[in-house]
Amino acid sequence: MNQRKQLLMPVLVPWQISPSVPYLRLQTLGASAQATATFIGFYKSAARSPGQAGVSVVQDPGEFHLSDTAEGARHRLTRVLFEGAAHARQLPAVSDAEVIKEDAFDWSLVPTGIQVGEAAEDAVRRVNDRWLSKGHCPDPAMYEVQSSNWLGSLGLDDTWHHYILLGHDDYVEVVARGWSWQPGQVVE
Repeated sequence: MNQRKQLLMPVLVPWQISPSVPYLRLQTLGASAQATATFIGFYKSAARSPGQAGVSVVQDPGEFHLSDTAEGARHRLTRVLFEGAAHARQLPAVSDAEVIKEDAFDWSLVPTGIQVGEAAEDAVRRVNDRWLSKGHCPDPAMYEVQSSNWLGSLGLDDTWHHYILLGHDDYVEVVARGWSWQPGQVVE
């Protein structure tokens, strides 16, 4: 059976799920229809130059603690709250090379790939400039899935949304009415 491609629409947020140390965790609260996903978020900061990135060891951030602002820190524990969650699952990466089956999705709304005739360095610069100028990450590794096969198989109407969050070795999928996010403590 040939299923249609599901369109990934990046959510508009100032962070990206850290691709190197996502620390992705899903928590569901039983029959209360609440779910949260917690991860280490990378926040682009115009105050730091690209040369200051460097390599660092990130310690286990522990439990999430709400913090009033995400400004000034490059890595923070971040929590996404799903409103009216009907289904939630955390699954392992489909292979060593892919977290999800990438060819099952339409990535046309994710503007981070190298464009025709563009050098890799130019693509990185373009994405960085877009992130800083628009204030949201072009590819936060959290998407709303349009034309969702999962929603279709559940027989849910268009008041429900399918979200997917990509970690390094696993991913989270949630069917919910909506979502919001909160910045947590700085992760060093």
